[in-house]
Amino acid sequence: LQETGETQYYGAQLPAALQTFQTLLDQQTAAGDRLGQADTLIWLAKIHLDLGQYEVSGERVEQAQAIYETLPDSELGQAVSLRMLGRIALNLSQSEEANTYLNQAREIEAPLSDGGNVAARSGLGETLIAIGTLYNDQSQYAEAVEPLQQALAIHRELGNREQEALALTTL
Repeated sequence: LQETGETQYYGAQLPAALQTFQTLLDQQTAAGDRLGQADTLIWLAKIHLDLGQYEVSGERVEQAQAIYETLPDSELGQAVSLRMLGRIALNLSQSEEANTYLNQAREIEAPLSDGGNVAARSGLGETLIAIGTLYNDQSQYAEAVEPLQQALAIHRELGNREQEALALTTL
């Protein structure tokens, strides 16, 4: 179901992806798969964010964050939660909150990224794009350049063409 939901999400079939991930969440809950639940809650939050349902998105992130906090070695999940909260705040034009969340995510992801964790590296690139977007939204274009260039380098290194394109268009 995870793969199906991701395919639906990236194919812009958001209602179908929402249903698929909800079914997956129900299965993971029944099986007691806490990490799976948290990860799926993040996917649901992404979908709700893309649908403009910011309150529901935030609730899903907070549910995921509460689970991540109970799991060992869940720093990366906590960083993803913070990045998502930052993206929600960006969409609600809450610049100070967005800045706080995104910088907290970056503080977690940077050392993990330096340690060779590819998921952390990719996440750091996404966080840097969000930080660049925040600066652009505040008309601080010069400040946006550095995080966006860093994100571009990371995503080029990882071969992530979608995020590379996003970094370029945000620059």
